Amino acid sequence: MTQTLAIALNDHPHLGQVFTAGEKFNLLWVSVPSWSDNEGGFTLTLWDSPLRRRRLASQAFTDIRDNSRVTLILREPAPPGTYYWEVSQRTGSTRVGLYAHRLESDSSQPAYLGDQPDARLRFVFGVQYSPYVGQGRRRSWRSRTRQAAGTKGGLPQWIWYPETPIADNATRFFRRTFEVQRRVRRARVIVTGDDAFTLWLNGREVAKGGQPMLREVDVTRLLRQGRNVLAVSVFNAVAPAGLLLELRLEDTAGRVQRVFSDSSWRCSTQESRHWQEVDYDHSRWAQAVVQGDVFAGPWYGTGNIAQYYPHPRLQSALEPLKREPPVRAEVRVERGAPRLFINGKEVFPLLAWSNDLIEFAPDFTDAGIDIFHPHYNLADGWREDGKHDWSGFTNLLSHLLGINPKAYFLVRLGLFAPEWWKAKHPQDLIGYALEPDDRQGEFGGVRHPSFASQVWRRDTEVVLRHFLRFVERSPLRSRVIGYQIANGIYGEWHYFGARYLPDTSPPMQRACGGVPDAKARMHASLGLFRDPTREAEVIRYYQRFHDVCADTILTFAQVVKQETRGRALCGAFYTYLLENLWIQEGGHLAPQKVLASPYIDFVACPYAYQGDATDGAGNWLGRSRGLAGDGGYRVLLESIQRHGKLYFAEIDPSTCLETQPENMGNGGVGSETLRGSRLILRRDLAHMTAQGNAGWLFDIGPGWYAEGEFLEEIRAFVQLGRERVRWNLQSPARVAAMFQPESFFFTAHWKTSPGEGEYDLFGDYFLNRQSRAIHRLGAPVDFLDINDLEGGDASRYRLFLLCNCFALRDEQVEKLRRLFARSGATVVWFYAPGFVCPEGASVERMVRLTGLSLRLLAEAGGMLVDANGRTFGLPGMHQPRFVVEDASAEQLGRWKDGSGVAFARKQVDGFTSVYVGTAPVPAEILRWLAQEAGVRLWSSQPDIVYACTDAVSVTATSDGEREIRLPKPMRLWQSDSSRQTVFRLKMRAGETVVFIAS
Repeated sequence: MTQTLAIALNDHPHLGQVFTAGEKFNLLWVSVPSWSDNEGGFTLTLWDSPLRRRRLASQAFTDIRDNSRVTLILREPAPPGTYYWEVSQRTGSTRVGLYAHRLESDSSQPAYLGDQPDARLRFVFGVQYSPYVGQGRRRSWRSRTRQAAGTKGGLPQWIWYPETPIADNATRFFRRTFEVQRRVRRARVIVTGDDAFTLWLNGREVAKGGQPMLREVDVTRLLRQGRNVLAVSVFNAVAPAGLLLELRLEDTAGRVQRVFSDSSWRCSTQESRHWQEVDYDHSRWAQAVVQGDVFAGPWYGTGNIAQYYPHPRLQSALEPLKREPPVRAEVRVERGAPRLFINGKEVFPLLAWSNDLIEFAPDFTDAGIDIFHPHYNLADGWREDGKHDWSGFTNLLSHLLGINPKAYFLVRLGLFAPEWWKAKHPQDLIGYALEPDDRQGEFGGVRHPSFASQVWRRDTEVVLRHFLRFVERSPLRSRVIGYQIANGIYGEWHYFGARYLPDTSPPMQRACGGVPDAKARMHASLGLFRDPTREAEVIRYYQRFHDVCADTILTFAQVVKQETRGRALCGAFYTYLLENLWIQEGGHLAPQKVLASPYIDFVACPYAYQGDATDGAGNWLGRSRGLAGDGGYRVLLESIQRHGKLYFAEIDPSTCLETQPENMGNGGVGSETLRGSRLILRRDLAHMTAQGNAGWLFDIGPGWYAEGEFLEEIRAFVQLGRERVRWNLQSPARVAAMFQPESFFFTAHWKTSPGEGEYDLFGDYFLNRQSRAIHRLGAPVDFLDINDLEGGDASRYRLFLLCNCFALRDEQVEKLRRLFARSGATVVWFYAPGFVCPEGASVERMVRLTGLSLRLLAEAGGMLVDANGRTFGLPGMHQPRFVVEDASAEQLGRWKDGSGVAFARKQVDGFTSVYVGTAPVPAEILRWLAQEAGVRLWSSQPDIVYACTDAVSVTATSDGEREIRLPKPMRLWQSDSSRQTVFRLKMRAGETVVFIAS
């Protein structure tokens, strides 16, 4: 296991690293630690070797942000080969340096501390190639490889400062001088900027605003004969960024003159004195670069841009739809799983979205994707006077139909309130038990309506019905197959401002019968648990709070179903359980209510973001993101499918094409190379295909998939998906991982029992990290809500892992004992099964449930377990803890501090009961338990296996040979292999293979 270190440049004249690049590259990044100052700088230089004979690129960086990546751009790509990079010339008065890994063995490519090589050290860095380096707006693969149509003359263009990457939270300044020959009869400016702008004409401020709304201003009186100047400052929060402007003037002779935003404008990163004035000298300013024409995404199709600049193809794109009947989409459970049907025909449910969908839709279309996932926010057309304007929505979809006439749309529909509504209804906004601090602007901010507000629900419902009726009366009704209703943080129904303990607003007070204060919510009388008798008010509040969140979703889902008369799908981001931030405030702990609703057809969720995960003893458990990661879902897929709902996995890892430092780590280890990015994409598509769920490619970049090899991979899975419609998608898993969402009402608050970041201890270690190990079992595993257990499951599964089933009533205990009795299965109970319920805490209930004699330890202690020389478990000191005191039980492990037996098994009523007092349990122990339970491991290595009855995907977690044993004859996809049950394959870590029965 490698150790991560923070090495300060303050202690050395320079720091460096020898490395070999297997692919060409034009971007080098290094990882900077946190010393809590966001200050200091250095120079990053790329050399041909440690001898530093030839400098290939160099740049000085100042005020480096903590925990960030510093990126060096090369003017020309460097070929594969061995190189040396170095940081030197420290600036600032505080500490600055680099992250590094301490290796377990010597490397042939050492790191350098000054001139001293260290073969056991390797700095955290990466190199990659992206076609976007040095470019302005990112272009699709199609436009880069084919002759692109030129920009239409006589129209403004989106422009920006020439920088790569485009800086976030930065203001850029633009100027354009022009001559007016005669007196002006009338003149007006049309302007917008992404994200906000201020416009001056001849030194006078004339307009302010922001994207996506164009402002039109009469400037007749400000123009003069002779020289004039337009000056604009534009603030960019996050990329993309741009300025769009047109000045139209008519002189007294009737002649029309126009000034457009284009590459003739000058721009700067610095605001100079009098820069808005006519006589200011901007000759040293940079020349603006064109980001796209007026029809470019992501701007066109939002706001009112299309009203001023109608696209010539829009009306013609809608004309054929007038002859089409309304589309009907539905989710049906057939052949083992929910499936998507459009107009009675099953389709492979792989969709696509991009932060610039208009630009990159041609790539997705060429790859065979005909269902897009466009985003639209009701607030863009919601008007205070009731004269709502949905033309932006029509224009967006019309533009996409002009690109792909066969396209269907599953629309992400934001139900966010406009700013004017918030100003008008302050009493209906969320209140917080903790005072928001200087981070309140993160995660979408804190000023939003309470989900309990009846006024907000009523007003939003009225506007939603208006919008849906507009669509139902338009030709688009033949192509809109459904809506994903969205609100909360990132539209994912996480409660806004969750870190500040919402919601103390009057509406939530009324809905919940009162809201406990922060002290009560963060108190737990029983260590890691709340006392159900003394803290019943807090427990009831959280139950009602999560019900309110679920009821809000269902209120709007019902509206969608009513207004579309059931012809369109409706769904939402929901049922997140694994890797759920701010778990008590996060808003997702009422999954049964949402999944049972007839108004919900699907749920969606991005897959897990976790990188390398370890336990309290330093055992490596696995990773989700990156090469050899599991790409595991954050939802309980088997439960979703049992309720007849379709699950959409949001596939959103960054690729090697990304150039923005803050987005480059989203793909995980290996995503900085072309090979690594393709393998990660292949794993994610194989996972979705083999497990029988749906998914959408989520191109945040934009342009993450605009590479021929990536599109080839997508095209191959689209073709395989056409075969999937004939498969049996029933899960063949013999292992069930069981979870209990409502246990979080009884466990200590995430602020007082913290895991990593803003996860709680149980969510982090018993769910997130434990899932990493479970995915490396080497056999398929079903993830299931304990409330969805069925009578036949005791014979279907041979191994049950009850990871956090802590809050069980007496009747639930008896039900589980009857279910497992005489089943021959092995049941693993983690930590405190059944310890709490509304009636109180009870060790005796744990004894009845497990059949093992257990005793509560009075004092807090460490939660590491020794088992046959292997130590695993939680870090830190905790209570309560339990010991097994049962002479008839087989001892498997003891508390490391000597407190007693913490890991044991026993034959009870015809099943094997296993108690383990901590988590996470490493994959090696889980594999042993599975084999002891009679589960056949499908891979001889701890690989990641996803499967349905007719398809299997296997992702290698290590280099080397492995034996794959399948339950029925299959063939290796994309090969000429015969159907067989045993395959011996030599694989590299991160490679994925797919087996199919057809």
